[in-house]
Amino acid sequence: GAVPQQENVIVKDLATALGIYGKTQDVFGHTVPLVYLLVGGVIALLWVTGQMAIIRVAVMVFIGYCMYTQYRAAQAAGGGGGGGFGFGAPGGGGGGG
Repeated sequence: GAVPQQENVIVKDLATALGIYGKTQDVFGHTVPLVYLLVGGVIALLWVTGQMAIIRVAVMVFIGYCMYTQYRAAQAAGGGGGGGFGFGAPGGGGGGG
């Protein structure tokens, strides 16, 4: 089955964890979620101070979390398998001959 549309991971999950879900700030006439400003500021600070390794780790953690949330959503929607990776696929998967 199709996975239902979900809210942005940063806007929902991270903002909720930080306690700023739903809070916005006006920036040059545009309403921006506060969590975007916070994430952008932290990334800018790390970049300016040369902490590229921390940025790389944060990106990998973010990608892993996004994959996990998509997997959980697919499970909840009755998707069964884990996407194109072959996990939980009926019949085992894997070709060959």
